[in-house]
Amino acid sequence: MRDRLTEVTVKGISVAQIADKAALRWRRIASALEPVMGKRGFAALYQRSLQLAREEHPWLAGAQESILGPADFAALHRALSRQTSEQAAAGHEALLRTFDDLLASLVGRPLAQRLLDPVGDDDPSGEVVRGEVTAADLLEVNEHLLLTALQAQMMAEEALQSMGALAQASQRDALTGTPNRALLLDRLESAMAMARRHNTRLALVFIDIDRFKAINDTLGHGVGDEVLKHVARRLQSTVRESDTVSRYGGDEFLVLLTKISQAADAALIAEKMLSALAETAIANGHELQLTASLGITVFPDDGEDTATLIYRADAAMYRAKRLGGGRFEHHR
Repeated sequence: MRDRLTEVTVKGISVAQIADKAALRWRRIASALEPVMGKRGFAALYQRSLQLAREEHPWLAGAQESILGPADFAALHRALSRQTSEQAAAGHEALLRTFDDLLASLVGRPLAQRLLDPVGDDDPSGEVVRGEVTAADLLEVNEHLLLTALQAQMMAEEALQSMGALAQASQRDALTGTPNRALLLDRLESAMAMARRHNTRLALVFIDIDRFKAINDTLGHGVGDEVLKHVARRLQSTVRESDTVSRYGGDEFLVLLTKISQAADAALIAEKMLSALAETAIANGHELQLTASLGITVFPDDGEDTATLIYRADAAMYRAKRLGGGRFEHHR
């Protein structure tokens, strides 16, 4: 099909002649394709071809102008005229090559060949004596373009789904599947802003598994990983959908409790957490009795910013651990 478009040589041809022939050739291509693709369809295909050809010949950017009709290739003519004969010929060939490949990808190469058959005529007037494009050809063009559009839509949807999955994966702890520290902090900031507006409270519960290092050291990290996943599931079973259980790091978890009325509400949920964790855990065939130390802070009573709330919840958790673990402590 490329032979049908043109083959520019530079022997004995000035750059002005190359520019003239190129503009004439594109007017003929436009006349051949606009009846079946529409002016906007052809213009879009031409502009996309220019974008691709510019990767080899950046100066073709000067030809990037909207195409209003078959005679409107003045910008291409000017861009070619500013180059040497060799460069103009190479740039024009690159543009034709990309256009050829794009058209073939849209409607298939055999149909593209039939549509461009009239372009081979060298009538210097630039008028195209059209070959016979049948109703079946037009139907085939529309069918190909529709399928191409649907495929592009499906690819776009798949790309969006992949991006969504990647974004979600980047916000989740790889082991437990719970929100990671970054997502927890983002939700905490949003929850505090909402609490300020509505004059409500929220609570943070800092959780550390008691004697977790001993589990890792004696039974191995595989068992330790199963324990962490077990703890995440147990914690999630005790909170509402509006709350967030996050693996904060290592064997530490941070739980955001939204819309509580008073500190006693957080204490009730902490009791549920301790009871859930006290049930026998099975990890890689090992039966384990787990306990944890919990520290509780309430916004805005115990702090009005993220860092303060977390620091004080952490301190309360360590106080619970010093008192023997398996219990919770409020900030005081």
